[in-house]
Amino acid sequence: GPQTPSETAVASKTAQAAGGGGGTESSRQGEGEVALEMRGRETQELHEELMRFAMGWLARLSPVQVRKLELEFGAVPQDAALLTWWCLMILPLMDEAKVPFLAIRSVRERL
Repeated sequence: GPQTPSETAVASKTAQAAGGGGGTESSRQGEGEVALEMRGRETQELHEELMRFAMGWLARLSPVQVRKLELEFGAVPQDAALLTWWCLMILPLMDEAKVPFLAIRSVRERL
């Protein structure tokens, strides 16, 4: 379904943490496009995209940083449900941005 205001805020903060732009009108418009694009996509495809994102994010870290993350949170999980929670734990987001995900029971929606 459509994103709630809190989901939109999390998407914006996630994009910013991943190196995206700020809160301009064009980035807000882009968030809506992403939500529409996700509606027709298969769960496996979304899982693969999140895996690519996670691996790309880790590739930009130093080996020491990666090792610390792996020691604290474990290696990148292959399971889609575990991957969503793992990404939420390691991404540099404020807790307030992570809270809305706790209510999402669907793996596909969390992806």
